[in-house]
Amino acid sequence: AVCATLPASAMPRREARLAANLHGALLHLAGDYEEAEEFLDEALALAEAAARHGLAHDQFVCCAGALGDVGSNALALGDAGKALACSKRAEYMLNRAYRPSHAAQGALRVTLGLSQ
Repeated sequence: AVCATLPASAMPRREARLAANLHGALLHLAGDYEEAEEFLDEALALAEAAARHGLAHDQFVCCAGALGDVGSNALALGDAGKALACSKRAEYMLNRAYRPSHAAQGALRVTLGLSQ
């Protein structure tokens, strides 16, 4: 889940986050969960930094998407506790988003269900 609504002034940071997220997602799909974790954690950190600096259109959706990816990968690594924590935090954010993403909410519910 990637938020692509950052303003043009934040493009380098946005592109770095998208690249980290995409790389992590591809590694996850290839089954390299440990290496994927590094890139997905980086994407989350960049999403949180953009939100702190007011560079994200809807910081809750951006961070929730990154948290969902981190949680899904944690589940693949066998860390159901981390997956559950990420999913709950992401769901909290999506419930407070200006424009909630139903796709992100659905993906999170699947991850949450699998982690229990």
